[in-house]
Amino acid sequence: MQPRFRPTVAEVNLDAICRNFATLRTHARQGSRMLAALKADAYGHGAPQVARALAAAGCEWFGVASVEEGLELRASGIAQPILLLSGAGRTGMETSVVNELTNVIYDVGTALRLNEVAARQQRIVPIHIKIDTGMGRLGVMPSEWALFLDAIGACSSLHIEGLLTHFSHADESPKRTAEQVECFETAIAAVHARGWKPTFVHADNSAGTLGFEHRYNMARPGIALYGPAPGPSFEPLEAALTLRTEVLFTKHIPAGTPVSYAGTWTSKRPTQLAVLPIGYADGYPRVLGGRAHVLVHGQRAPIRGRVCMDLTMVDVTDIQGNVEEGTPVVLIGAQGDARIDVTELADLAGTISYEVLTGLTARVPRTWEML
Repeated sequence: MQPRFRPTVAEVNLDAICRNFATLRTHARQGSRMLAALKADAYGHGAPQVARALAAAGCEWFGVASVEEGLELRASGIAQPILLLSGAGRTGMETSVVNELTNVIYDVGTALRLNEVAARQQRIVPIHIKIDTGMGRLGVMPSEWALFLDAIGACSSLHIEGLLTHFSHADESPKRTAEQVECFETAIAAVHARGWKPTFVHADNSAGTLGFEHRYNMARPGIALYGPAPGPSFEPLEAALTLRTEVLFTKHIPAGTPVSYAGTWTSKRPTQLAVLPIGYADGYPRVLGGRAHVLVHGQRAPIRGRVCMDLTMVDVTDIQGNVEEGTPVVLIGAQGDARIDVTELADLAGTISYEVLTGLTARVPRTWEML
Protein backbone atom coordinates (compact mmCIF):
# COMPACT_ATOMS: atom_id res chain seq x y z
CA MET A 1 0.00 0.00 0.00
CA GLN A 2 1.30 3.44 -0.94
CA PRO A 3 1.75 5.94 1.90
CA ARG A 4 -1.07 8.45 2.31
CA PHE A 5 -0.44 12.13 2.80
CA ARG A 6 -3.77 13.68 1.81
CA PRO A 7 -6.50 13.37 4.46
CA THR A 8 -9.35 12.70 2.02
CA VAL A 9 -10.58 9.14 2.55
CA ALA A 10 -13.66 6.94 2.16
CA GLU A 11 -14.23 4.73 5.18
CA VAL A 12 -16.26 1.57 4.60
CA ASN A 13 -18.08 -0.11 7.48
CA LEU A 14 -18.18 -3.79 6.49
CA ASP A 15 -20.38 -4.65 9.48
CA ALA A 16 -23.05 -2.30 8.14
CA ILE A 17 -22.97 -4.09 4.79
CA CYS A 18 -23.30 -7.46 6.53
CA ARG A 19 -26.23 -6.20 8.59
CA ASN A 20 -27.91 -4.90 5.44
CA PHE A 21 -27.32 -8.30 3.84
CA ALA A 22 -29.00 -10.00 6.80
CA THR A 23 -31.98 -7.64 6.51
CA LEU A 24 -32.33 -8.30 2.79
CA ARG A 25 -32.21 -12.04 3.39
CA THR A 26 -35.22 -11.75 5.71
CA HIS A 27 -37.14 -10.08 2.87
CA ALA A 28 -36.27 -12.74 0.29
CA ARG A 29 -38.23 -15.95 -0.09
CA GLN A 30 -37.37 -18.42 2.64
CA GLY A 31 -34.54 -20.66 1.51
CA SER A 32 -33.54 -18.40 -1.38
CA ARG A 33 -29.92 -18.10 -2.36
CA MET A 34 -28.51 -14.58 -2.17
CA LEU A 35 -26.41 -13.10 -4.96
CA ALA A 36 -24.69 -9.88 -3.89
CA ALA A 37 -24.05 -7.46 -6.75
CA LEU A 38 -20.41 -6.37 -6.48
CA LYS A 39 -20.06 -4.71 -9.87
CA ALA A 40 -18.28 -1.36 -10.13
CA ASP A 41 -15.97 -2.26 -7.24
CA ALA A 42 -18.95 -3.06 -5.01
CA TYR A 43 -20.58 0.27 -5.90
CA GLY A 44 -17.38 2.04 -4.88
CA HIS A 45 -16.97 0.20 -1.57
CA GLY A 46 -14.17 -2.22 -2.56
CA ALA A 47 -15.23 -5.52 -4.13
CA PRO A 48 -12.61 -7.90 -2.65
CA GLN A 49 -13.09 -6.60 0.88
CA VAL A 50 -16.88 -6.59 0.65
CA ALA A 51 -16.91 -10.05 -0.93
CA ARG A 52 -14.81 -11.56 1.84
CA ALA A 53 -17.04 -10.00 4.51
CA LEU A 54 -20.24 -11.18 2.82
CA ALA A 55 -18.83 -14.66 2.19
CA ALA A 56 -18.17 -14.94 5.92
CA ALA A 57 -21.76 -13.77 6.51
CA GLY A 58 -23.13 -16.59 4.36
CA CYS A 59 -23.58 -15.04 0.91
CA GLU A 60 -23.75 -17.87 -1.62
CA TRP A 61 -23.22 -16.03 -4.94
CA PHE A 62 -21.64 -12.85 -6.25
CA GLY A 63 -22.48 -10.88 -9.37
CA VAL A 64 -20.10 -8.72 -11.40
CA ALA A 65 -20.28 -6.87 -14.70
CA SER A 66 -17.11 -8.11 -16.38
CA VAL A 67 -14.54 -10.86 -16.55
CA GLU A 68 -11.98 -8.47 -15.09
CA GLU A 69 -14.16 -7.93 -12.02
CA GLY A 70 -14.62 -11.67 -11.65
CA LEU A 71 -10.89 -12.32 -11.86
CA GLU A 72 -10.27 -9.74 -9.15
CA LEU A 73 -12.58 -11.67 -6.81
CA ARG A 74 -10.95 -15.00 -7.67
CA ALA A 75 -7.50 -13.48 -7.03
CA SER A 76 -8.71 -12.30 -3.62
CA GLY A 77 -9.67 -15.83 -2.63
CA ILE A 78 -13.39 -15.87 -3.39
CA ALA A 79 -14.46 -19.44 -4.17
CA GLN A 80 -18.22 -18.87 -4.36
CA PRO A 81 -19.94 -18.92 -7.75
CA ILE A 82 -19.57 -15.65 -9.63
CA LEU A 83 -22.13 -14.62 -12.22
CA LEU A 84 -21.05 -12.41 -15.13
CA LEU A 85 -24.17 -10.26 -15.34
CA SER A 86 -23.22 -8.88 -18.76
CA GLY A 87 -21.59 -12.09 -19.97
CA ALA A 88 -17.95 -12.56 -20.89
CA GLY A 89 -18.08 -10.74 -24.20
CA ARG A 90 -16.49 -11.90 -27.42
CA THR A 91 -12.93 -12.09 -26.07
CA GLY A 92 -13.44 -13.19 -22.48
CA MET A 93 -15.09 -16.59 -22.84
CA GLU A 94 -11.99 -18.75 -22.60
CA THR A 95 -10.88 -16.98 -19.46
CA SER A 96 -14.34 -17.14 -17.94
CA VAL A 97 -14.49 -20.92 -18.38
CA VAL A 98 -10.99 -21.51 -17.02
CA ASN A 99 -11.78 -19.43 -13.93
CA GLU A 100 -15.29 -20.82 -13.44
CA LEU A 101 -17.06 -17.53 -13.99
CA THR A 102 -20.67 -18.26 -14.94
CA ASN A 103 -21.92 -16.55 -18.07
CA VAL A 104 -25.26 -14.86 -18.54
CA ILE A 105 -26.35 -15.71 -22.08
CA TYR A 106 -28.80 -13.54 -24.03
CA ASP A 107 -28.34 -14.36 -27.73
CA VAL A 108 -27.71 -17.36 -29.96
CA GLY A 109 -24.32 -16.25 -31.28
CA THR A 110 -22.90 -15.89 -27.77
CA ALA A 111 -24.29 -19.29 -26.79
CA LEU A 112 -22.70 -20.98 -29.81
CA ARG A 113 -19.30 -19.41 -29.17
CA LEU A 114 -19.36 -20.40 -25.51
CA ASN A 115 -20.38 -23.92 -26.46
CA GLU A 116 -17.34 -24.16 -28.74
CA VAL A 117 -15.03 -22.92 -25.98
CA ALA A 118 -16.47 -25.38 -23.48
CA ALA A 119 -16.16 -28.26 -25.95
CA ARG A 120 -12.50 -27.46 -26.59
CA GLN A 121 -11.86 -27.54 -22.86
CA GLN A 122 -13.93 -30.73 -22.53
CA ARG A 123 -16.23 -29.16 -19.96
CA ILE A 124 -19.94 -28.86 -19.40
CA VAL A 125 -20.37 -25.17 -18.60
CA PRO A 126 -23.28 -23.78 -16.56
CA ILE A 127 -25.11 -20.78 -17.98
CA HIS A 128 -27.88 -18.46 -16.85
CA ILE A 129 -30.22 -17.40 -19.65
CA LYS A 130 -31.61 -13.88 -19.57
CA ILE A 131 -34.95 -12.92 -21.08
CA ASP A 132 -35.88 -9.34 -21.81
CA THR A 133 -39.28 -8.88 -20.19
CA GLY A 134 -39.33 -5.13 -20.64
CA MET A 135 -35.97 -3.62 -19.75
CA GLY A 136 -34.97 -3.18 -23.39
CA ARG A 137 -31.38 -4.00 -22.60
CA LEU A 138 -29.70 -7.43 -22.57
CA GLY A 139 -31.93 -10.44 -22.93
CA VAL A 140 -33.71 -12.69 -25.39
CA MET A 141 -36.85 -11.06 -26.74
CA PRO A 142 -40.04 -13.05 -26.06
CA SER A 143 -40.71 -13.31 -29.81
CA GLU A 144 -37.34 -15.07 -30.26
CA TRP A 145 -37.63 -17.34 -27.22
CA ALA A 146 -38.63 -20.56 -29.00
CA LEU A 147 -35.92 -20.31 -31.65
CA PHE A 148 -33.38 -19.43 -28.96
CA LEU A 149 -34.27 -22.53 -26.94
CA ASP A 150 -33.95 -24.68 -30.08
CA ALA A 151 -30.41 -23.39 -30.52
CA ILE A 152 -29.53 -23.92 -26.86
CA GLY A 153 -30.83 -27.47 -27.04
CA ALA A 154 -28.18 -28.23 -29.66
CA CYS A 155 -25.34 -26.94 -27.42
CA SER A 156 -24.20 -30.13 -25.76
CA SER A 157 -21.48 -28.44 -23.69
CA LEU A 158 -23.83 -25.96 -22.02
CA HIS A 159 -25.99 -26.64 -18.96
CA ILE A 160 -28.92 -24.32 -18.18
CA GLU A 161 -28.32 -23.66 -14.51
CA GLY A 162 -30.40 -20.49 -14.24
CA LEU A 163 -33.02 -18.24 -15.77
CA LEU A 164 -33.21 -14.54 -15.03
CA THR A 165 -34.72 -11.24 -15.99
CA HIS A 166 -34.33 -7.69 -14.72
CA PHE A 167 -37.08 -5.40 -13.45
CA SER A 168 -37.14 -1.93 -14.99
CA HIS A 169 -39.70 -0.33 -12.67
CA ALA A 170 -39.42 -2.26 -9.39
CA ASP A 171 -38.84 0.98 -7.48
CA GLU A 172 -41.93 2.76 -8.77
CA SER A 173 -44.50 0.68 -10.67
CA PRO A 174 -45.96 -2.57 -9.26
CA LYS A 175 -48.20 -2.79 -12.34
CA ARG A 176 -45.28 -2.73 -14.76
CA THR A 177 -43.39 -5.22 -12.62
CA ALA A 178 -46.39 -7.56 -12.58
CA GLU A 179 -46.42 -7.44 -16.39
CA GLN A 180 -42.75 -8.38 -16.46
CA VAL A 181 -43.37 -11.24 -14.04
CA GLU A 182 -46.14 -12.55 -16.31
CA CYS A 183 -43.81 -12.47 -19.31
CA PHE A 184 -41.07 -14.17 -17.32
CA GLU A 185 -43.44 -16.91 -16.15
CA THR A 186 -44.30 -17.67 -19.76
CA ALA A 187 -40.62 -18.07 -20.57
CA ILE A 188 -40.07 -20.32 -17.55
CA ALA A 189 -43.00 -22.50 -18.59
CA ALA A 190 -41.48 -22.90 -22.05
CA VAL A 191 -38.22 -24.11 -20.52
CA HIS A 192 -40.01 -26.57 -18.26
CA ALA A 193 -42.03 -27.86 -21.22
CA ARG A 194 -38.76 -28.99 -22.80
CA GLY A 195 -37.92 -30.98 -19.71
CA TRP A 196 -35.26 -28.59 -18.45
CA LYS A 197 -35.26 -27.75 -14.75
CA PRO A 198 -32.89 -24.87 -14.01
CA THR A 199 -31.59 -24.81 -10.46
CA PHE A 200 -31.96 -21.06 -10.05
CA VAL A 201 -34.61 -18.61 -11.21
CA HIS A 202 -34.07 -14.97 -10.30
CA ALA A 203 -35.39 -11.49 -10.97
CA ASP A 204 -35.39 -9.49 -7.74
CA ASN A 205 -32.96 -6.59 -7.53
CA SER A 206 -32.85 -4.44 -4.37
CA ALA A 207 -36.27 -2.93 -4.96
CA GLY A 208 -37.71 -6.30 -5.90
CA THR A 209 -36.21 -7.94 -2.82
CA LEU A 210 -37.60 -5.28 -0.49
CA GLY A 211 -40.90 -4.63 -2.19
CA PHE A 212 -42.57 -7.69 -3.68
CA GLU A 213 -43.91 -11.13 -2.91
CA HIS A 214 -41.11 -13.45 -3.93
CA ARG A 215 -41.71 -16.22 -6.43
CA TYR A 216 -38.14 -17.21 -7.18
CA ASN A 217 -35.29 -18.94 -5.38
CA MET A 218 -32.50 -16.39 -5.79
CA ALA A 219 -32.38 -12.67 -5.00
CA ARG A 220 -29.86 -10.20 -6.48
CA PRO A 221 -29.62 -7.13 -4.21
CA GLY A 222 -27.24 -4.36 -5.15
CA ILE A 223 -27.53 -0.78 -3.93
CA ALA A 224 -29.44 -1.68 -0.75
CA LEU A 225 -26.46 -3.69 0.49
CA TYR A 226 -24.60 -0.41 0.84
CA GLY A 227 -27.39 1.51 2.53
CA PRO A 228 -29.18 3.80 0.06
CA ALA A 229 -32.82 3.12 -0.70
CA PRO A 230 -33.37 1.68 -4.20
CA GLY A 231 -36.16 4.16 -4.85
CA PRO A 232 -38.28 6.91 -3.29
CA SER A 233 -40.88 4.50 -1.90
CA PHE A 234 -38.32 2.62 0.23
CA GLU A 235 -36.57 3.42 3.48
CA PRO A 236 -32.77 3.38 3.40
CA LEU A 237 -30.83 0.69 5.22
CA GLU A 238 -27.61 1.40 7.11
CA ALA A 239 -25.15 3.64 5.27
CA ALA A 240 -21.80 1.89 4.90
CA LEU A 241 -19.57 4.65 3.49
CA THR A 242 -18.29 7.83 5.09
CA LEU A 243 -16.41 10.35 2.95
CA ARG A 244 -14.23 12.57 5.09
CA THR A 245 -11.33 14.98 4.84
CA GLU A 246 -9.67 17.75 6.85
CA VAL A 247 -9.41 21.48 6.40
CA LEU A 248 -6.35 22.30 4.31
CA PHE A 249 -6.35 26.06 4.79
CA THR A 250 -8.55 28.84 6.18
CA LYS A 251 -8.76 32.48 5.22
CA HIS A 252 -10.87 35.55 5.95
CA ILE A 253 -12.25 37.51 3.03
CA PRO A 254 -14.04 40.87 3.05
CA ALA A 255 -17.53 41.48 1.74
CA GLY A 256 -17.68 41.68 -2.02
CA THR A 257 -15.05 38.99 -2.67
CA PRO A 258 -15.82 36.50 -5.49
CA VAL A 259 -14.92 32.87 -4.79
CA SER A 260 -13.73 30.15 -7.19
CA TYR A 261 -13.97 29.96 -10.98
CA ALA A 262 -16.17 32.54 -12.69
CA GLY A 263 -17.04 34.12 -9.34
CA THR A 264 -20.42 32.42 -9.16
CA TRP A 265 -20.62 33.34 -5.45
CA THR A 266 -19.60 36.64 -3.90
CA SER A 267 -19.42 37.21 -0.15
CA LYS A 268 -22.02 39.61 1.24
CA ARG A 269 -20.22 39.98 4.58
CA PRO A 270 -16.77 39.33 6.05
CA THR A 271 -16.46 35.57 5.68
CA GLN A 272 -14.23 32.78 6.94
CA LEU A 273 -13.59 30.20 4.25
CA ALA A 274 -12.16 26.73 4.73
CA VAL A 275 -10.48 25.14 1.74
CA LEU A 276 -10.88 21.36 1.52
CA PRO A 277 -8.51 18.99 -0.34
CA ILE A 278 -11.22 17.30 -2.40
CA GLY A 279 -12.75 18.07 -5.77
CA TYR A 280 -14.38 16.64 -8.84
CA ALA A 281 -11.23 14.65 -9.69
CA ASP A 282 -12.07 12.66 -6.56
CA GLY A 283 -15.61 12.11 -7.78
CA TYR A 284 -17.22 14.82 -5.66
CA PRO A 285 -19.63 16.25 -8.26
CA ARG A 286 -18.77 19.69 -9.61
CA VAL A 287 -22.46 20.54 -9.80
CA LEU A 288 -22.65 20.55 -5.98
CA GLY A 289 -20.91 23.93 -5.87
CA GLY A 290 -23.29 26.40 -4.26
CA ARG A 291 -25.79 23.64 -3.45
CA ALA A 292 -24.41 21.15 -0.96
CA HIS A 293 -23.15 21.34 2.60
CA VAL A 294 -20.43 19.58 4.54
CA LEU A 295 -20.24 18.87 8.26
CA VAL A 296 -17.78 20.71 10.49
CA HIS A 297 -17.99 20.23 14.27
CA GLY A 298 -21.32 18.49 13.64
CA GLN A 299 -22.76 21.58 11.90
CA ARG A 300 -23.64 22.23 8.27
CA ALA A 301 -21.31 24.50 6.33
CA PRO A 302 -22.33 25.53 2.79
CA ILE A 303 -20.08 25.11 -0.25
CA ARG A 304 -19.24 28.48 -1.78
CA GLY A 305 -18.44 28.87 -5.45
CA ARG A 306 -17.67 26.10 -7.87
CA VAL A 307 -16.14 22.80 -6.82
CA CYS A 308 -12.66 22.68 -8.38
CA MET A 309 -10.70 19.69 -9.64
CA ASP A 310 -8.76 19.31 -6.39
CA LEU A 311 -10.26 21.81 -3.95
CA THR A 312 -13.60 22.88 -2.52
CA MET A 313 -14.37 26.00 -0.50
CA VAL A 314 -16.89 26.08 2.35
CA ASP A 315 -18.21 28.91 4.47
CA VAL A 316 -17.43 28.30 8.16
CA THR A 317 -18.29 31.80 9.40
CA ASP A 318 -21.24 30.57 11.46
CA ILE A 319 -19.66 27.34 12.70
CA GLN A 320 -19.46 27.15 16.48
CA GLY A 321 -15.94 26.11 17.43
CA ASN A 322 -12.50 26.85 16.09
CA VAL A 323 -11.91 25.89 12.45
CA GLU A 324 -8.31 25.60 11.36
CA GLU A 325 -5.95 23.45 9.34
CA GLY A 326 -6.61 19.82 10.27
CA THR A 327 -10.21 20.30 11.47
CA PRO A 328 -12.18 17.14 10.51
CA VAL A 329 -14.84 17.50 7.79
CA VAL A 330 -17.46 14.98 6.66
CA LEU A 331 -18.91 15.19 3.16
CA ILE A 332 -20.95 11.96 3.24
CA GLY A 333 -21.92 10.39 6.54
CA ALA A 334 -22.45 11.45 10.14
CA GLN A 335 -20.60 13.81 12.44
CA GLY A 336 -22.08 14.30 15.88
CA ASP A 337 -25.86 14.38 15.56
CA ALA A 338 -25.79 15.65 11.98
CA ARG A 339 -25.77 13.55 8.82
CA ILE A 340 -25.43 14.09 5.08
CA ASP A 341 -26.65 11.05 3.16
CA VAL A 342 -25.44 10.17 -0.31
CA THR A 343 -29.06 10.39 -1.48
CA GLU A 344 -29.16 14.05 -0.43
CA LEU A 345 -26.11 14.78 -2.58
CA ALA A 346 -27.54 12.78 -5.47
CA ASP A 347 -30.78 14.78 -5.34
CA LEU A 348 -28.84 18.05 -5.34
CA ALA A 349 -26.75 16.84 -8.27
CA GLY A 350 -29.81 15.69 -10.23
CA THR A 351 -28.69 12.07 -10.27
CA ILE A 352 -28.96 8.88 -8.20
CA SER A 353 -26.97 7.54 -5.26
CA TYR A 354 -25.51 4.79 -7.47
CA GLU A 355 -23.69 7.36 -9.60
CA VAL A 356 -22.30 9.31 -6.66
CA LEU A 357 -20.94 6.18 -4.95
CA THR A 358 -19.47 4.58 -8.06
CA GLY A 359 -18.09 7.95 -9.15
CA LEU A 360 -15.68 8.21 -6.22
CA THR A 361 -12.36 7.79 -7.96
CA ALA A 362 -9.35 5.67 -7.13
CA ARG A 363 -7.65 8.85 -5.94
CA VAL A 364 -9.77 8.56 -2.79
CA PRO A 365 -8.25 5.74 -0.72
CA ARG A 366 -10.67 3.33 0.92
CA THR A 367 -10.28 1.94 4.40
CA TRP A 368 -12.32 -0.99 5.73
CA GLU A 369 -13.30 -1.88 9.23
CA MET A 370 -15.53 -4.27 11.09
CA LEU A 371 -16.94 -2.22 13.97
